[in-house]
Amino acid sequence: MKIAVTADDILYGVPRHCSLCPVALALHRVFLGGPSARWPRVAVDPFRIVVEQGFDLHKYQTPLVVREFIDRYDDQTPLELAGVASRFQPFEFELEEGNPSWQRKFAELKAALEAKP
Repeated sequence: MKIAVTADDILYGVPRHCSLCPVALALHRVFLGGPSARWPRVAVDPFRIVVEQGFDLHKYQTPLVVREFIDRYDDQTPLELAGVASRFQPFEFELEEGNPSWQRKFAELKAALEAKP
């Protein structure tokens, strides 16, 4: 699924806020049109993106382009935020559900921790 982060998302996003950053705003826009009419709950971090929509829970691995954007966007000082739209360009990224290798590693780690006496 292709997600577009627009200039408005960048302008109105909140740095260091997992649910109101520009990427989260773009995801809200995409998932609002989904099967549930409820406002989706979105959390974005450098490792995963989680979208909760009604009883549906979608987990995604955070793409590299998003991680790089978050690092730069979150590094803004309050004075720099005034010109944020001129320093960041809109972009698109592909969101692929799940990450079998990550899920497998997590399951292995969980099993190892549960096996310890």
